[in-house]
Amino acid sequence: MSEAGHPNGSSPPTRTFRVYRYKRGDPGWRFDGFEVPVGGRTTVLEALRWIQLHRDRTLALRHSCLHASCGTCGMQVNGQGANQVRELVNATKRAVMYARAHNTLTVVSSGNDAQDLDRSSGVKVCDSDGVCYVANLRSFPAELPGALSISATAPVGWAKAPTSTFLDNLASYSNYGASAISFAGPGGDSAYAGNENCTRAGITRPCWVFDLVFAPGGYAIVNGQVLASYSWAAGTSMAAPHVSGVAALIIGKHGGTMAPSEVERILRASSDDLGKPGNDASYGGGRVNAARAVQD
Repeated sequence: MSEAGHPNGSSPPTRTFRVYRYKRGDPGWRFDGFEVPVGGRTTVLEALRWIQLHRDRTLALRHSCLHASCGTCGMQVNGQGANQVRELVNATKRAVMYARAHNTLTVVSSGNDAQDLDRSSGVKVCDSDGVCYVANLRSFPAELPGALSISATAPVGWAKAPTSTFLDNLASYSNYGASAISFAGPGGDSAYAGNENCTRAGITRPCWVFDLVFAPGGYAIVNGQVLASYSWAAGTSMAAPHVSGVAALIIGKHGGTMAPSEVERILRASSDDLGKPGNDASYGGGRVNAARAVQD
């Protein structure tokens, strides 16, 4: 980052953020530079969100970052801090397996790196009991044994043609891979190229906004009253809760307790097989279908 000040006070100082990025189909990674207005308490995450909202809506970051749990794409299991990272991976794996043994299904997002996880290198991680598995730290905690890893789907330009637009393209940012993806769910995307406005249900926004997911954005407590907020968002962190919700409907329909393997069986039987027949790189076992999941 580089900084440019404005001593006359007419505008806030700015910093140049160089973001290391990859887009599916590009020959490799690249740096993009953005001038971002900053204050004395501006965080890097706030700057990235500003870039996403005001300069380049295709910039993708994990929604989990908003809840102080991002950074897995930078983890290493060799070099400085390797033991701590290895223990984090193993502890998370143990928690997932413990939950599964107690009839709890773990659903996680696959990550927003537009990476082919079938070809993305993994690292062998061994636990204290000698059991090892190959962990892909770019997508962690996706691909953990016993967890469902979810890719994201989205329309492109839905507001322009609501009745004919395909709703389930693999989102431009979503990780994918037949060996990694369990199921797909709606995650939203900002891939529509135009900037013109569209009006739907009395709401006027740039047309691409309607391809996003309207998601909870947080809450505030004012005079003892909880005030919720919502915002337009996109990410595999939007897709995973859709799958979790369908799983919860299945469990509720069957008395409130089910073996995770049985929930997975019903998810697979009821999901829409949108890609190649059977398991495929974009949708895994299919895009979940809530209505079919609870039909008799």
